[in-house]
Amino acid sequence: MTVGFVLLNTPPFAPKGYDYYINDFFILKKYRSKGIGAAAAKALFRGYFGRYAMVQLLKNDTAINFWKKVLNENSFEYEEKELVEDGERCLFQGFCVKNIG
Repeated sequence: MTVGFVLLNTPPFAPKGYDYYINDFFILKKYRSKGIGAAAAKALFRGYFGRYAMVQLLKNDTAINFWKKVLNENSFEYEEKELVEDGERCLFQGFCVKNIG
């Protein structure tokens, strides 16, 4: 059964200096808030070490809170900055995955 998907871009479709860009991360609504998304992110990080980048719309508090929780739970140091993409205010996050337990 499929409950979601992740679209992980690599160069040349990742920002310069990054190995991966999380372009899309989606969990069906009825499966959200059950730990599935966090488990999927952790599985992704176990399989792909390197520098990651991702962007969330600033108005998408749910996504921002989800990713901050995932990053903090995995003890990833990350950088954040606001930017505008396609006329939308966004939050950029960059971090490095070296090893995950």
